[in-house]
Formats: sequence, C-alpha cells, structure tokens
Amino acid sequence: MNGSSVALDDLAAGAYFWRVERSITAGGKRHTETGTARRVVVERSDTPVAPELVYPAEGASINRLALERESAPFSWRKNSEHHLTRIEIARDKAFRALVYSENARGNILRPAKSLRPATYFWRATGVIDESSSTPPSPIREFRVVEGGDIVLVEPAEGAVLTPGASKDTVAVDFSWRRSLIDGSYRLQLARDASFSSMYRERSIDGPGVTLDGLEPGTYAWRVLLADESGNELMRSASRTLAVRRALPAPEALYPADGKIVDMSKSDVLNFRWRPVREATLYRVALFHAKKGIYHNILTKETRDTAIAMTELEKLDIGDFYWTVQAVEAQGGRTVVRTSPEARSRFSITLGGAARKPEIKSPRKIYVE
Repeated sequence: MNGSSVALDDLAAGAYFWRVERSITAGGKRHTETGTARRVVVERSDTPVAPELVYPAEGASINRLALERESAPFSWRKNSEHHLTRIEIARDKAFRALVYSENARGNILRPAKSLRPATYFWRATGVIDESSSTPPSPIREFRVVEGGDIVLVEPAEGAVLTPGASKDTVAVDFSWRRSLIDGSYRLQLARDASFSSMYRERSIDGPGVTLDGLEPGTYAWRVLLADESGNELMRSASRTLAVRRALPAPEALYPADGKIVDMSKSDVLNFRWRPVREATLYRVALFHAKKGIYHNILTKETRDTAIAMTELEKLDIGDFYWTVQAVEAQGGRTVVRTSPEARSRFSITLGGAARKPEIKSPRKIYVE
C-alpha cells in the first residue's frame, strides 16, 4: 500500500489489534520498521442511525421571502440504509402541533406549504421500509421572520474623509451589523442618492469590507442582503460620505527658515503664517534642540494666523524649529481634514551677531 490510510468494511464484531509496517530497500537489502500496535473494538448495533440535520441550524432565522422563493431548503445527511427521510415541522417540541410533514428521497426539501412568521421546530426520521424507521434526529428550533433591517455602522452619515498628504485617493472601511437571516451581502457605492450612477459594487459574506482608491467626490452607499440565487431579501437605508482633498500647508512667515532671532531686547516670540482657505483653526508646535534631540516646548491651537509666545523661561539660545498645520473642523471640534505640516528652522541668540573687533591706536606713541 502506497497511501497513508485504508478502509475496511467487512470486519465482524469483536476486538482487533492493528499496526503499521514500513518497508525500505537500501543497499540491496530490505528493511522493515514496525509501528506500535493498537486495539480497536468493532460492535454491531441493531439500532439504525438517525439522519443528521444540517440546515436550518439551531436558532437560525429564515426570511419568509427566501422560503417562498425556494432558496432556503431544509437539508440533512442520511444513512445509506434508508432511502426516504421524513421531515416534520411543528410549532412545539412535542410535535403535537404539526404544521408540515413530507417524505423526501434525497437530502434536500423545500416545503410546499408557506410558513408564516413564527417559531418552529423540525426533525428528520429515516424510513427504512413500511414497518421500520430510524429514531428521530435531535430537534432543532428555527424562526421564520417577515423581514428585517441591515443596520449600517461605519462610516457615519455625512462622514468626510481625506487622503494622506502624498495621496490622491483614500481607502474606506465599510461595516454593518450581521443580519439574523442567512445570505450574502452586496455593498453598493454610487455617485448619486438614487444609485443610478454606480461607482463600485462588492459582494461579501461578512459584515464589512474595505474599498481602496476612492477619489475625491460625494458618494451614497447602502448594503443589500441576497439569497444564494442572488434574489434580494432586504436592503439597508442609504448614507452619504464625501472624500475631499487635503488642505494645502500654510506658509510659515516668521520666524522664517534659517532666521537668527535676537531675543536680548524682546519679551515675546511671535509666530506668523499665511491663512489657508477653508481652514477653521491652526495647530502650532515649537521644538528645541538639546544634545541632538528635539524637545517639544509649546503646543497651541488658534483660529488666528499668529500667536505670541510669552513663556520665555522655556526658551534658550540654540536651534529650534516650529510647525504649523491647518485644520478644518465641523460642529465645534470634529476634525474633517488637515493639511501637511509646514516646518521652519531658526536659531535664538542674545545680543545679536558678533562683530569684528575694531583696533584704535593713540595719535602719539611713547617709546622708552
């Protein structure tokens, strides 16, 4: 035998021992390796095996429309000893309130009777002949529901997304709550609220997907739930989102890049920059170089295009750099988009730049 498994179907009831021997031919000689022996007991049962239920699973919810369109069949695994399987559907676990029963030849059944929205129980029994059958399978509970909602999670309604500073497009994570009804989801992204101009469409099994490469613009999105045949079972409400380009970086005016600032006669350090259209506030930060490491000594937000730093105890002679970033915020503090940071390096001195010394000689020189 060349494989790693073998099946035997003619063993009588009893206890058996089995092991595996491996034969190897090397150097013209045959060598045999013997594995550990194991014991197995074969028992004969006079009780036939009941069918194994597959779908609906315990506690499953099935859309009524899916049942009517014959796209949500009942399925099970049956033993080869019985050719028929009796499927029973009832309103109670005791199966006294039986609402449907049918003998099926295969392992799939689509009930001919419409099931109204309610809680049901089902089981399967293998029919061997007219006088004998298997025990019933374990009972499963399921629900038939009229419809349902697909609840969208992210992005929020009216979300505004911005690509990174060096990018023209953005990746967007879409998510929603998983429905109680089985099926596949289809995300639709359109350029208009009526979804007549479809931009992207993606089919997925789970409650979320990421779409890459969304260009600046306004979009509408929604999620549909479909059965295995592609028939729509339900759809979510629609939401809008916007992708906008990043704000341009402000232009740092003072201290300009490479500027030497004399603080010997000043009690304030001013920072100025050009305004950015659509920016609602600016973030300013100042860093001081100490032993090759830059330390943040100031962080401020302002709606103006200048700030005055009066905390001179934080300053010292040496090298500095400062940054300014434009921010667009809505509803108070909700940041919609930002700009890249503008950066400017400068130095602080006390007393100005050193001047070349001037030597003055007296008009008369006395020599002893």
